Amino acid sequence: MMLVYLTANNVPTSRTEQPKSLDAMLGKARYYLSRHNFSHALDLLNQAVALYPGCVPALLDKMKVQLALQDWEQAMETAQRCLLTTQDQGGCVEATSLLVQDGTASVC
Repeated sequence: MMLVYLTANNVPTSRTEQPKSLDAMLGKARYYLSRHNFSHALDLLNQAVALYPGCVPALLDKMKVQLALQDWEQAMETAQRCLLTTQDQGGCVEATSLLVQDGTASVC
């Protein structure tokens, strides 16, 4: 018996094509971040942002990784995207506070 799932557009997919869980992706990225494996963390966060474009936690974690990598321009672009995306003022405050800490954000 083959399981069939529906995507956001109600297009049937098989289990192997099922979209990844956001929680699993964020958890794995945070694990890599805690191990200072920034390239793997950034890869997972890029996937999460691509699959879930309005996900503020994924954008904030992506910005933290970019700050840890001292990629200032990308961190600024991600922060601006987060500020435009979110309607929750808490996300805006966190994005702004990470940027004004002169690039020395805590990565854990």
